[in-house]
Amino acid sequence: MLTAADRELSRDMARFYDDPLGFVKYVFPWGRPGLLAKHTGPDSWQEEFLADLGAEVKARKFDGHTAVSPIRMAVASGHGIGKSTVSAWLAHWIMSTRPRAKGTMTANTAAQLQNKTWAQLQYWHKLSITRHWFEISTEKMWMRDQKEAWFVSAASHEEKNPRLSRANMRLTRLASISSTNPQVYRTRFSTLRKVV
Repeated sequence: MLTAADRELSRDMARFYDDPLGFVKYVFPWGRPGLLAKHTGPDSWQEEFLADLGAEVKARKFDGHTAVSPIRMAVASGHGIGKSTVSAWLAHWIMSTRPRAKGTMTANTAAQLQNKTWAQLQYWHKLSITRHWFEISTEKMWMRDQKEAWFVSAASHEEKNPRLSRANMRLTRLASISSTNPQVYRTRFSTLRKVV
């Protein structure tokens, strides 16, 4: 049974269905004592990416029944600028705003998945105001009491296709979140690294 505070938080999360930037600014303790005390919000490129994503979700006007085109966005960048952080935010946004979402976060290698992408999901989970709704392990994040119906799991490209070319592995890291619930928007997010 939901508490009054959880019902209010659920209403707040519904407001962010097509606003990932608003979600990220709302659910994490930016500028407050603790790990984010010296940060006022996402970096400017992250803000722009999240705002553009929100505009794409709004533009598709998903009605809960009629299929819409997936969103495909790419960011050319170097190492260490916060791509894994954005992937973690997107997973939290989908999980917190779309009931019964099911998805997969992927990375080029199992080591990258565990040490970077999934590590960021776990880090931001600890900071989220919706963290009490979810359990998280080293391979899966799920809604409490709905482990098989509402989750995001980890899978590396190595696990999916061990013959994936090295060039492809260097170029692509996908964070794919989708849902079998017809009321949930189906989407895929990808981040491409700059080829030097």
